[in-house]
Amino acid sequence: MTANILIVDDGEQIRRRFGRILKGKGYILTEASSAEAARELLKNQTFELILCDIGLPGESGLDFIRFALPEYPHTAAIMVTGQDDFTFLEKSLEIGVYGYITKPFERDMVLFSVASALRRRELVIANRAYHRDLEKIVAKRTAALEETNKKLQQEMAERKRTRDVLKESEGKYRLIISHIPGFVYKGYKDWSVDFTNNKVGELTGYNKEEFDARRLKWSDLIFKEDIETVKKCVIEALETDNTYIREYRIKTKSGETLWTQDRGQVIRDQKGEIDYFSGIFFDITEQKQAEEKLRQNERYYRSILKYMHESIVVINRDYQITDANNTFLANAGRSREKLLGRHCYEISHGYNEPCHLHGEDCKLLEVFETGEPRQCLHEHLGV
Repeated sequence: MTANILIVDDGEQIRRRFGRILKGKGYILTEASSAEAARELLKNQTFELILCDIGLPGESGLDFIRFALPEYPHTAAIMVTGQDDFTFLEKSLEIGVYGYITKPFERDMVLFSVASALRRRELVIANRAYHRDLEKIVAKRTAALEETNKKLQQEMAERKRTRDVLKESEGKYRLIISHIPGFVYKGYKDWSVDFTNNKVGELTGYNKEEFDARRLKWSDLIFKEDIETVKKCVIEALETDNTYIREYRIKTKSGETLWTQDRGQVIRDQKGEIDYFSGIFFDITEQKQAEEKLRQNERYYRSILKYMHESIVVINRDYQITDANNTFLANAGRSREKLLGRHCYEISHGYNEPCHLHGEDCKLLEVFETGEPRQCLHEHLGV
């Protein structure tokens, strides 16, 4: 493994000893005899690891490392000491040092300590990057969910305005959608999945540990009929911007069927192949059930409207006829195609603008303004 290593020690023989041990393993070495010289080198070069003597002249090695690690967070450090002093070692570990080497040192101990520190550095950097990506995805998906909820609320409000005649009944069946907390996951091509917490257990009955141990895969929960749809969403994501939104059914441990919305992103490796999937699951079961109830409710009231013996017509705030039952069509002597979309004042009075603009006493206007029922009697032209 190639790595740039800065050796900071006021002893030339010590620096040479480190050089003989490490150069043979392909490491690129730079030497400094003081903390001041080391600071100058750090300004112009990047180092993966610093080997630093605790007892430097002037600024101590401990103070130098206390400065260097926060300033250069991608650089690891190992302290070198001639005394096995627990107090110094404890302070070193507290500021983020990965280990220490005691003089006189053996070749194998140096190589082992350096390799371990470099490996730990890689893991720390990867963990930082993962959490940064995760926070960005969560923020993006949360914003998208809030926007979706906002649009749904607007659609619900519009439906309510266009169904004032059925206001009381329709209110019993309105779709109420609240912000549903999700749980973050990292999935793989074989359907195995990692979760950041046990929210998945609260929802499905299967604990996080069962997925961690690979005793259970996410595909084990998905309805077989929905598997192809889930795969298709991934294919579409790969052909576009690598993001996807999937909705499908899962079976809980207790046998309950739940609908889940899966919002995520395909993460590719350097070859462009799928590395893993990163996203959030949301429970949308209540939303799906509410949508079905709303559809049933609408079909029910439309059937009542259609076959009532009284003439019933539905008019919106623009005075347009949006629906009418068969009795009204028969009494008006008009077909549904020629009636829907027309204005009521065209049908009733032959006007090309609302009745109240012609001095008529418009009961509809009063209904729109007060929300109270009104009665009126008039003849339809042409009947």
